[in-house]
Amino acid sequence: MIGYEFLYAFGKQLLNLHKSIRWMAITDKFGVILNAQYREGLKPIMTQEENEEYASSTITRQKTRTKFESKTGKVIYAFGRYLYNSHSGLLLFG
Repeated sequence: MIGYEFLYAFGKQLLNLHKSIRWMAITDKFGVILNAQYREGLKPIMTQEENEEYASSTITRQKTRTKFESKTGKVIYAFGRYLYNSHSGLLLFG
């Protein structure tokens, strides 16, 4: 298992990559959030419960993509552009 200190430090590094990154979360393969952090000084867009539900649905979408990898190729990343923000999902391990 990966330690909390690593997850926290990694999350801070992600937030510092670009000022447009407002929030980051690392989940397990079941969509359970292991670490989530907001950029300092910003008001969250979603509640903690909404973030948990969103993370879970993201894993479900990823599992669907994986199901068709033999025909589409391996997913490198997933990106969604919304009216108010953008969402990017990356597979870190595996």
